[in-house]
Amino acid sequence: MCSRKRSGSCGAGTHKLPRECGGDLIACGKKPSGDSWIIGIQDPRRPESLIATLACTTVCVFTSGDYERCFFANGKRYHHLFDPNTGLPARST
Repeated sequence: MCSRKRSGSCGAGTHKLPRECGGDLIACGKKPSGDSWIIGIQDPRRPESLIATLACTTVCVFTSGDYERCFFANGKRYHHLFDPNTGLPARST
């Protein structure tokens, strides 16, 4: 979603700010101070913590995990990330 919006979002006269697009993030240019944007990547098993940070300028960031869009059935987690070899939900990276 962000990649389609990027070309129209980062044109001349656009405010330099990050935009959240349905879970994806787009950052246009640098902060007004001239610094890069700092984007935090949430730790999937400790939501109060960051697992990484990115310093960047004009960029789209996409992440995906099994911790927000999932359900449990018979004690097993099911999510949208599939192992292409088995066609089943992935169990590891």
